[in-house]
Amino acid sequence: MEDVVLRCCSALGLERKVVNAATELANKARDLDRVYGRTPVSIAAACIFIICQLGPQDERKTAKQVSDAALVAEVTIRAAYNKIYPHLKGILPEGYENSERFKDLPVPQTES
Repeated sequence: MEDVVLRCCSALGLERKVVNAATELANKARDLDRVYGRTPVSIAAACIFIICQLGPQDERKTAKQVSDAALVAEVTIRAAYNKIYPHLKGILPEGYENSERFKDLPVPQTES
């Protein structure tokens, strides 16, 4: 998973601490039953998006920017994000789990 995260973060110009946090989150997310069937790239991209949203303002990246770097569609990132989001509090890396920006993360729309 780290190679996928590293490639995407490098294309986005993100620092190593973001790579490490996104890799840790992606590894934990991959082990969730709810993300079964999602590709490593989609999981990695969703995790990069999450870590960027929770970090400092200068690290924030849009889903479009992450999708361009990961070479996956935004809808693919959103689908993986929607599966990961309910579990975030339990799998976020140290230093991100209490981010004051957590409340600003987009809340997935429930399927009707």
